[in-house]
Amino acid sequence: SLAVSNCTLPHSPLPVRDGSLCSVPACAACGRLLPSLLLIGSIKTGSTLLWGRLVDYSEGAIDTGRTTDKGYISKKEKDFFGDPAQWRRGRGWYERAWPKCPASGARTVVGIDATPAYHVWYDAPKNMA
Repeated sequence: SLAVSNCTLPHSPLPVRDGSLCSVPACAACGRLLPSLLLIGSIKTGSTLLWGRLVDYSEGAIDTGRTTDKGYISKKEKDFFGDPAQWRRGRGWYERAWPKCPASGARTVVGIDATPAYHVWYDAPKNMA
């Protein structure tokens, strides 16, 4: 049986630099900044380049979470929703891979999980729901 947390991702509009509004994830139940940006696609199609550009040029507005025991690649690819070995660790394990939510009024930050292989793992969409 998987340990499932009560963490939810309500979206609340917060002002950004230019005064417009954007939807920023907040995770009050688990207190973590879970990804609201999932990069999914075919393997060997430039996802690492796209991920790198998003992270490098976001001026800190995109957070990749912490490195897991899979090594540096886990900064980009968490593999949680598709890899059965990762999924068996439970949602609490995945949540702990992400930083605590920023304080109210802090700079807008978005979490990103860029795992191209989510499209080939049969259970990934069901696990993400």
